[in-house]
Amino acid sequence: ARFAASHDTDFNPVAHWDWDVLEGAGVLRSTANDLAKFLDALVGNTDTPLAPAIALATERRAEVGDGVTGMGLGWHMTPLGEDEMIWHNGGTGGARSFLAFMRDAGIGVAVLSNVSTPYGVDDLGAHILNQDIPLLAPPAEADVSPAVFEGLIGDYSLAPDVNATVYAEGDALYVQLTGQGAARIYPASETEYFYRMVDARIVFDVDETGEAIGLTLYQFG
Repeated sequence: ARFAASHDTDFNPVAHWDWDVLEGAGVLRSTANDLAKFLDALVGNTDTPLAPAIALATERRAEVGDGVTGMGLGWHMTPLGEDEMIWHNGGTGGARSFLAFMRDAGIGVAVLSNVSTPYGVDDLGAHILNQDIPLLAPPAEADVSPAVFEGLIGDYSLAPDVNATVYAEGDALYVQLTGQGAARIYPASETEYFYRMVDARIVFDVDETGEAIGLTLYQFG
């Protein structure tokens, strides 16, 4: 009865995810109080028979590739000053979550949101643990006439057998990648657009008439 309603990036209600297989990948339900108890066990404040499993899972075993972040068994590990932040996040069609703790300081944070957004969850949690980590500022939406969208509509090849189909519906512009659902993109200018559901943006290359001749997708930098 206390389950929070889920929302998309435009704050429209959406159905929550529910299935019988791989529930740990996106349909667990919890509360901030429950996660605080979990954090107490993770940092060693609570005696638990899970302590050996926690130590096993939070041991650095591989490097991610950015030269900084490591991986345990499902846990990310990011050095912060003289300490290390152990963290993981999650997202569904209408919610986001972030949980992290400092290995040496013994403090942790949990952030839950019933809106599917890349802003205000991961960055908020990390900022609470270390204020040197800045909060993310969502891109500002520009006032662009829907007439501009007409010149951007089309199919764009991103890779062999992977296309980006751009189309307009009403006053909104959408992109659908091969094998994925469509997602709305929002104008930062007449040629640059951003997603709200993920940290990604698209820049269109247009000719002198405003017709697009290509696009570039930026994601994860």
